[in-house]
Amino acid sequence: MSRGWGPLHMPQGGKLVVATKIANVTIESGLTLPPGDYVHISFSDTGIGIPIKNLPKIFDPYFTTKNMDFNKGQGLGLSVCYAIIRKHGGMISANNVSGAGSILNIWLPVYEKTM
Repeated sequence: MSRGWGPLHMPQGGKLVVATKIANVTIESGLTLPPGDYVHISFSDTGIGIPIKNLPKIFDPYFTTKNMDFNKGQGLGLSVCYAIIRKHGGMISANNVSGAGSILNIWLPVYEKTM
């Protein structure tokens, strides 16, 4: 059984698009990040979207929509991502268009390599 992206996560099908860019975050950006350059990674899909009632809880470590089965994941993926990204000075957020897909955005600070 495949555990990767695919019908397991988008039962009605859909398309996953991953995009990256360097974004200059300013105070006016409205993000809760210090101003500076960030790597912005977005994951968008055209699946059914995240139910609105679940959206505020998706980064909580004890929230899952999965049946508790030892042969499946336990739903900790996004909370672990949240913790790692915050630990590295970044931010993660999710937006939803119910019935038309979801967008997950990640911002990680750009660090200049010094010699």
